[in-house]
This record gives sequence, C-alpha cells and structure tokens, in this order.
Amino acid sequence: MNKRIVKRNGDELFPLGLGAVRLATKNNSIDKEVSKEYILYAIENGVNFIDTAYVYHGGESERFLGDILSLTDSEGVKYRNRFKLSTKLPSWMVRSREDMDAFLNEQLRKLKTDVIDYYFIHNVDFSSILRLKELGLYEFLEKARVDGKINNIGFSYHGSPNEFKDLIDDFDWVWFLSSTIIQMSILRQELEAFNMLMKRTLQYSSWNL
Repeated sequence: MNKRIVKRNGDELFPLGLGAVRLATKNNSIDKEVSKEYILYAIENGVNFIDTAYVYHGGESERFLGDILSLTDSEGVKYRNRFKLSTKLPSWMVRSREDMDAFLNEQLRKLKTDVIDYYFIHNVDFSSILRLKELGLYEFLEKARVDGKINNIGFSYHGSPNEFKDLIDDFDWVWFLSSTIIQMSILRQELEAFNMLMKRTLQYSSWNL
C-alpha cells in the first residue's frame, strides 16, 4: 500500500494509523500481552503512525506505549525510530500556562521519548481555544517546538462547522482530527470545510466514534 505524504513536512505515512484509544483490555485494564502483540504486528507490517492521548485508558495508554517504544526489533533498531508518535494535550484539564508545560513534560516521561512528532490540542471548539489562548497556549506551543519537544501541531475538533474557519486561520496548524466534521448532515458544509483544509495544506484525518 502506498504511503501518503504530509505536504507541510514531507513525512511519508501509511494510510492507516494505529489508535491507542482501542487497546485490548482485560479486567478493566490494558491487556499488555495482546496489545503489545498487535502493536508490533502493525509496525512490522508498515504502520508508522501511532496516536494516543493523556486520558486514554485512564492515563495508562501513554505509559504502556512508552514501554513499547523502548523495545528493539530483530535488527537492534528501537521501535520508536520506526514510526511517528502522536498524543494530545487534555484541553479541558488546563487551568494555567504552567499546566501546559507540566502535562507535556509528564507525557514525554511516560512515553520515554525526547520529542513528540505530532502534538494535538484535544477536544476543542473555538471558544475553548480562545480560553487556552488567553492562558498562553500559542506561546507554549511555539516554545515547545523551538525547544525540540514537539515537531508538528494540530487539534482535534468537536465544535460547530460555523467556527471552523476561524479556528484554522488562528494558528499555524499542521494537522486536524475530527469526529464531527465527517458527521455533518449538510454535504455543502462538509465540502467547504474540506476545501479550506486543502487550501491551507492542512492534514486531515477522521474517525467515527
């Protein structure tokens, strides 16, 4: 299967990514053996984008992935070097600029990595972005990128299509995730949103929850 190129940075990604929100579970916890097996199977078969978030699996998804990242393959190459890693800032839990740094640093420790390839602002609409902006969100993101802690910045959108254009125009985003846009009942609105993304070469992916 041909890889897709992220126009903003040249990354070549397998068309299907692996979402760590759906890890196998046992007794209400991550089934580590089963989950490890299918994550490594995915990587060995070409998947090179893995997404997680601070809150997935009660906060244990990132920690579990960090353990996988530190493993090496049969040629001695760390699995971390074989895929792009994505995680998300829990926007609704942020109350200060200091919280942003604390969350990111904790995520880096749990994931056992020096850099997050794609860092998303999780579950936002335009009003929540404005609240975070007043707390210093954009300054935080730029500093984290300059410091080499994150490479690319995006957001996962759960708001109104009417505010979508304002949000994508408000910052230098690279990627957009949505479970909302894909479910718009009016096709015209969906196409308009998609065309806005294409004009700004903003990467777009969606899921159906």
